[in-house]
Amino acid sequence: MDGLINFSRSFLPERRGGLMDAPLVLTTRLDPNEVDKEAHNIDMAKEYPLEFYLATLEYKQAKDLQERMDLVGGRLGSVLQYEGSASLTIRGI
Repeated sequence: MDGLINFSRSFLPERRGGLMDAPLVLTTRLDPNEVDKEAHNIDMAKEYPLEFYLATLEYKQAKDLQERMDLVGGRLGSVLQYEGSASLTIRGI
């Protein structure tokens, strides 16, 4: 709703890149394949495996554990790309 209520073109900078993050097009359907690749690295796990904690003691790189973690990128192309993530945001309430 913020894109509809608090938006005005008069607030957009006229310089290059001024329209880059402006909500000029609104959609009701989100396709996870169309978002920035950085968003695919979001951790979706409800709990971490013991291997994760042991790896932190050894100061291993995050990419070494990427295959064992439940990331958004690993859910793409399956029904889980749309399901199972809302409970993580509600849990913090």
